[in-house]
Amino acid sequence: MKIKEIWENIFQEHEWGEYPPIPFVRFVAKNFYNANDRSNTRFLELGCGSGANIWYLAKEGFSASCIDISKNAILRLQKRLHEENLLHFLEKVEIGDYRDVLVKFPDNYYDCIFEIESLYCINFNDAINIIVESFKKLKVGGLFFTMTFADGSFGFENIEEIEYHAGIPTTGPLANKGLQRYASIDDIQILFNKPYMKIEFVHRNDYYYDAINNKDAIKEWCIAVRKLW
Repeated sequence: MKIKEIWENIFQEHEWGEYPPIPFVRFVAKNFYNANDRSNTRFLELGCGSGANIWYLAKEGFSASCIDISKNAILRLQKRLHEENLLHFLEKVEIGDYRDVLVKFPDNYYDCIFEIESLYCINFNDAINIIVESFKKLKVGGLFFTMTFADGSFGFENIEEIEYHAGIPTTGPLANKGLQRYASIDDIQILFNKPYMKIEFVHRNDYYYDAINNKDAIKEWCIAVRKLW
């Protein structure tokens, strides 16, 4: 099954992601809550899904744009924003694979571009290319924020690798969702190795499904990178 079909089915059949993850909220609060005019502070999300993060940004008064491969997800997002009178904070939307449609967005325009567990669905070389293209869209001084699965995360422990650090998990919450990729600390250095990229922080959060027995942990990197020029 192709990636578009997988995620169309997920968003059609399940309520997926109503609220933003706490690390993203903390990141936004620390870096953007003091903006003089939040409506002129622009965010772009890669792989927004049903729009929990876009909804949060709109609630906080920021301008938000997004891309997702699933029409069902985008329709759900637009419906939610309309019902809460927040649709005017949604600046630009594209339905499609961001490997194809990111180029449609303006260069040197966004204060922050981010992705929350989306780039892990594409291979390593494609992820590098998307990050480079994203930095073209950022203003100088802008931030790229990402949350992505770390090596050893639940479902990846004994995965059969089809591509570099990628395979199809058969256990855990990532099972039956197509190709998935994890990232090591060395991968992070490669993904953000351009001279105009400055890594501001790399954090890791581990969430245990079975903390008593210290197993089945979802391990996530949280990374922020600044555009220097």
